Amino acid sequence: MKKKLLQVLEAKCTDMGLSKDSIQQIATIASNGLGEDATDEAIEQRANEYLPVLKAMQAEATRWAQGKKPNTPPATPPTEKPLEANVEAIVEAVTAKFQTKFDEQATTISQLQAQLAKSNRDNLIATETKKLGLTEADMEFVTIPEDADVADYLGRYKQSLVDRGLKPASKDVAAETQKQAEADMAKELLAECEVKTN
Repeated sequence: MKKKLLQVLEAKCTDMGLSKDSIQQIATIASNGLGEDATDEAIEQRANEYLPVLKAMQAEATRWAQGKKPNTPPATPPTEKPLEANVEAIVEAVTAKFQTKFDEQATTISQLQAQLAKSNRDNLIATETKKLGLTEADMEFVTIPEDADVADYLGRYKQSLVDRGLKPASKDVAAETQKQAEADMAKELLAECEVKTN
């Protein structure tokens, strides 16, 4: 993916005079978050997002080069770094800036994902609570562990309340129990009739 992005960036920067190494460093940063299965459109869009950075690097390098041409020979040998070294320094500065921005965005995304997960879990708990007929008072001091299956945990909690007589059994459960008891009684009567007829 990085190789494709590098090729697109190099094609866009052919007349800028930037070194391949400079473009490669920007391509490394730009490829962050870009999956291996990214489409050509996504790669093109990412390249276009980072193109202003490369143009800014070129402008900065040009400005630096033009500003360093002295009108008179210097009294002492120049101590400035060569142009290529300054371009590398610019690339490093821009890279650091974009890495900071990327890290900030990654943090924001992580926070939003955590909020969404919490919201989904809260909705699931509310739905299961309502389904089981549990009230706010029933749930006041109950904390469901993060790794617990919500439906299973609340089902066992409700059964515990029923077993201790703190909550009536659900009507559905009572009806099902009654049907089972009636079926069992019918089987017993049938068995007794069969014994008497034999």
